[in-house]
Amino acid sequence: MCQGNSGEPKLLTAKEVAALLRMPASTVYHLAKTGRLPAAHIGRSLRFRSTDIEALLSGRPATHRILIVDDDSTILSFAGALLRRAGYEAVTASTIEAARGLVAEDSFDLLLIDVVLPDGKGTELIEDLSSDYTPERVIVMTAYADLPEVDELLRRHSITLLKKPLDPDHLMDCVDARVTARGQREAE
Repeated sequence: MCQGNSGEPKLLTAKEVAALLRMPASTVYHLAKTGRLPAAHIGRSLRFRSTDIEALLSGRPATHRILIVDDDSTILSFAGALLRRAGYEAVTASTIEAARGLVAEDSFDLLLIDVVLPDGKGTELIEDLSSDYTPERVIVMTAYADLPEVDELLRRHSITLLKKPLDPDHLMDCVDARVTARGQREAE
């Protein structure tokens, strides 16, 4: 679907949403007014974020929150944009300390963590968070897959490892699989 020039989701009118969802505009208004379809009031009009509508069309809720921890601003930007375009909410941190602060304030469905960070090893962060974030909720990213810490982590936990440079399709396949698997476990 569309994004604005700033990379933010495009705001759609009720008529545009009605056409995309193949339903009457009156139904779109009703769903928005009853809180079952996320909408924003702009003046006297309702507007809908394109990412929310994309998520409805893809069957994936837009509420999945993913924390990306990497000191490389290019990776943070690339992975964040890719996840947002797919309907996920992506939050970024460039240090272990920043990640700990974010995790203390909020909950995430999935963590994407680099191994080598400026203030320590991502493997230590994973161990520290293991009581709240099971291995199924963690994906490790690294350009250094042969580090002893990575071998030890993979031996002890069933964690997905993504090698850098990240392949966008592989990243999305891994994220989608982890989020889907978690959703299925919670439904059971």
